[in-house]
Amino acid sequence: MSGNLYDYLKKEHMEVLELFRITLDQKIQSYYPEIKEKLYKHMDNEEKYLYPSLEVFDKITILEGYEEHAIAKRLINDLDLRDQYDEKWVAKAKVLNEIIKHHIKEEETYIFKIAEKILNKDDELKILNQIQ
Repeated sequence: MSGNLYDYLKKEHMEVLELFRITLDQKIQSYYPEIKEKLYKHMDNEEKYLYPSLEVFDKITILEGYEEHAIAKRLINDLDLRDQYDEKWVAKAKVLNEIIKHHIKEEETYIFKIAEKILNKDDELKILNQIQ
């Protein structure tokens, strides 16, 4: 295990964004199952292990994070119901990508800063071990 909690989460962010780039460039679902799996795992881990620790410090920002996750999950569900060759599938995938990009920017800019202020190194290591 190298790096820290924030490096690990940023690595996951980069992996998903790269898979989105490839999928949207090809305009097919080639990497969609992997995107879906990574997103669900990542969001579930944040909701279970990271976000609850931060709510006391800035509840509105953390609630916004939960809501962005909920919107992403709804879009994933919509994508699951569409044929990959439907033009709306590509459009919905692009919207999901934009929501994820926005969420990542806010997370890395605001939520990680909140976490760095209130979590000590032991807390960060515990969360990192839980999500790995």
